[in-house]
Amino acid sequence: ITATEKALTGAKTGSFLNATAMECQDVLNTAIGFMCEILGVEFKGGAVVNTDFSLALQNFDVNALVNAFKLNILDRTTLLDELKRRGVISEKVDPAEVAAAISNESSSSFGIIGATTLTGSI
Repeated sequence: ITATEKALTGAKTGSFLNATAMECQDVLNTAIGFMCEILGVEFKGGAVVNTDFSLALQNFDVNALVNAFKLNILDRTTLLDELKRRGVISEKVDPAEVAAAISNESSSSFGIIGATTLTGSI
């Protein structure tokens, strides 16, 4: 998938979610308007529904990928390829170079959390 294809796919997904959220907001405001009319109260304000889903979806994808790697569902090469595809890391990252760099570094330079995250084991 090229960067353009990725942007278009993201835009389509965002458009669908955005449209759904806006429809939900309209329905909520209509319902509130009817309630106000029944109660004889002036309708002020209204519901506001979030329409920014892009960052939440990206974070979910990255967390799911990292967890799959930690659970040995994905290998390191696939993880790095998927992170590249999503634009999280540079396209220039080479899985072999990453593996070599990790094996050359002592776990003490990152501490136990860094060693676990980078290697998938303690």
